[in-house]
Amino acid sequence: MVTTLSDPTADRVVTELERIEVPMLRLDLRDSTHSLRLDAALDRHGCPRGLLDTGAHRVALEEIGAVWWWRTPNPPSFPPVLA
Repeated sequence: MVTTLSDPTADRVVTELERIEVPMLRLDLRDSTHSLRLDAALDRHGCPRGLLDTGAHRVALEEIGAVWWWRTPNPPSFPPVLA
């Protein structure tokens, strides 16, 4: 889940996912306390393979079933080298 850490709507979704025991990762792109690394490639069948590493969590891309990107009125800004 890509959203802010202080989002009441996302909080409710997280609560429900935890209740039904769905593994998930909440990621705030404005949070500078972690580094984010994404190593990704498509295999010969077009399926994503690789790793998302936040510094605190590592997730294999093939384990990701969905991404919920909750857009806020002010999207995060990135350094020019990443924009």
